[in-house]
Amino acid sequence: MFDILLQHIQKDRDVMLELAKRAPAGAVACLVAALASGILFTSAWDGRVIRGKDADIEMKESTIQWLQTHGASKTDDADKPQETDRRLDRQQRINLTQLLVAHHGDFPVICIFSMQTDEARRYAGEFREIFESIGIKVVSREFVPMGETDVGLMIGVPNMQKPSNPAKELFDIFNKASLPVHFTSGGTTDLPNLDYDLFIGPKPW
Repeated sequence: MFDILLQHIQKDRDVMLELAKRAPAGAVACLVAALASGILFTSAWDGRVIRGKDADIEMKESTIQWLQTHGASKTDDADKPQETDRRLDRQQRINLTQLLVAHHGDFPVICIFSMQTDEARRYAGEFREIFESIGIKVVSREFVPMGETDVGLMIGVPNMQKPSNPAKELFDIFNKASLPVHFTSGGTTDLPNLDYDLFIGPKPW
């Protein structure tokens, strides 16, 4: 009887391990707990192992459905805007658009550097939409912080003591649009005649 019981336990374990390979990390513990608690049950009667086949199949289907639902929701949630994300409000959008239109032609190209995080990418995307809506070409770049990094919204320049006139002009436009920025070391892109960029660092809070 025990040999037969062990065979069924081994079979259930193999099934659960296969599910674990396809499951998100957070769901593996649930699979282990399910196996340990005897959800896949066996019962001994008259020296024979009786399996509830219908219940076993139903349980496996429920487990797969749970993994698909909960695993997908966790992945989707990471891509959704959060309440603490930085967002441009309506007035900031209007201010920035009007100021950039007033300086039409001064910024044919703007390079946007952002951190490799979902929040920074979304924030950068809001600026890209405004720039492109008024005919400014946007070049997007991303960076991985190394050590201490300036936070917030910045204008990157090669020399913070002597920023170029276009860099100072963009600096003034953002501050007038109620989007406080400061200079930071940067502005080194592969684009000719462009010594500044819009630099989106970590959230200041």
